[in-house]
Amino acid sequence: MKDLHMTRPSSESAVIRYNAVSNKLECLNKLQVQYDVERNQNAGEILIEDGFFVHFLAPTGLQAIPKDIVFVLDTSKSMTGEPIAELQNAMVTILGKLALNDMFNIVVFESSFGMFESELQKVTNRSITDAKSMIHFMTPGGGTNIHDGLLAGIKILHSIKVDEIRSPIIIFLTDGKASTGITNRNLITKRVNTRNVLGIPIFSISLGKGADQNLTSKIASQNFGFSRHIYNASISSSVIHSVYDDVATTLMKHINIVYMDNVVNDQTVTQTNFKTLFQNSEIVTSGKFQNETTKFLNSTVVGLGASGLTILSNASVSVIDDDGRKNTIKAIWKHRRLKEVMSLQKAMDDSRTVKALKETLLTMSIQYKYVTPLTAVLIGRHGKSDSSGVLDNDERGVYAAAHKQRDQLKEKQPKRRGTEFSGDSIGFTFVIKEGNISTQRYYPALVFLEVA
Repeated sequence: MKDLHMTRPSSESAVIRYNAVSNKLECLNKLQVQYDVERNQNAGEILIEDGFFVHFLAPTGLQAIPKDIVFVLDTSKSMTGEPIAELQNAMVTILGKLALNDMFNIVVFESSFGMFESELQKVTNRSITDAKSMIHFMTPGGGTNIHDGLLAGIKILHSIKVDEIRSPIIIFLTDGKASTGITNRNLITKRVNTRNVLGIPIFSISLGKGADQNLTSKIASQNFGFSRHIYNASISSSVIHSVYDDVATTLMKHINIVYMDNVVNDQTVTQTNFKTLFQNSEIVTSGKFQNETTKFLNSTVVGLGASGLTILSNASVSVIDDDGRKNTIKAIWKHRRLKEVMSLQKAMDDSRTVKALKETLLTMSIQYKYVTPLTAVLIGRHGKSDSSGVLDNDERGVYAAAHKQRDQLKEKQPKRRGTEFSGDSIGFTFVIKEGNISTQRYYPALVFLEVA
């Protein structure tokens, strides 16, 4: 980029200046800053500020754990055309990247399911060539039997008995809703959880507007994985490939982070137990100290590596002084807690539990002043009331409603002439009446942020 200058005030900082006179938005879109931090084979890096801490773990130098991977792929009729072509391109590339000590298999499903082989295959020139040939001749047709396809993949991995430490993984892709076999979403997730007794991570990819994102997301959340949705079929090959790259190399399994010396408030610490640590991922844990003046934290990370029991210690510890970024670590802690509640809610099937978690998330969102799927945001000026004109008439009414106690909101509670509200545990419906014309808007519960 022209007219770009970078200076390094210190070895740990950089200042980038550029000229954005012609088109500021275009310049911002073109500017990419890539960086990484120094990583060591230890227990990571801990940052401390005002009684809060955040712990980053992304060790290097660990030997990769051999993986047993099964691809569960949708070949139903809706995959015809670009979707199947993109999937074939991605799978040919992925198969060529499998390591020699890996094992693999492929399950394809439509109204029924089929397999590349009846059991896991070693990576050889012959097996990879045969698998690529199968991928090349995949022909879309039939319905979408997600249930049987996934259970076939799980069964393959549960049938393996090995003495060495290995990492089982399922990558599951579909572009539709369950239409044949068992089609009830809750029953599918229940059956998958019941059969997956080994806790095999399932990574879900949903493709296109016809995919059941709720199902793919829940399957991943309940089975130690993550989900990705692809809106544009023309880029699906690169996304499928990137999902594989994210989970291609397992460094540790069954990780447990322990904080010593009884200085941490255990009730405030975010997740400390993790199923897997991949080479391209980072574990983040955060919490509060018993005493906000604490300046040091001793930690140990225990897990299984390629050679057996692996213990990491000697995390680097840094204390952040007040440098104008006050409460940075506290903000990270709030974000992690919200993310955990959101993930737990996504994984639950019981409606009462889901409702209770939504209430918890909503309360935390408003308390922490974070925008989540259950909240919206209004911004006003510091020290000004809502009658200052910062909010327009509609927003002023919504702002007033949002600050009512939710348990006091009635089904219809008039606020002013021609306006009425109704509330639920998630948000508020705001109706404006002008003569015979009625306009209705739904607002999530509001988070009000003040600016100076």
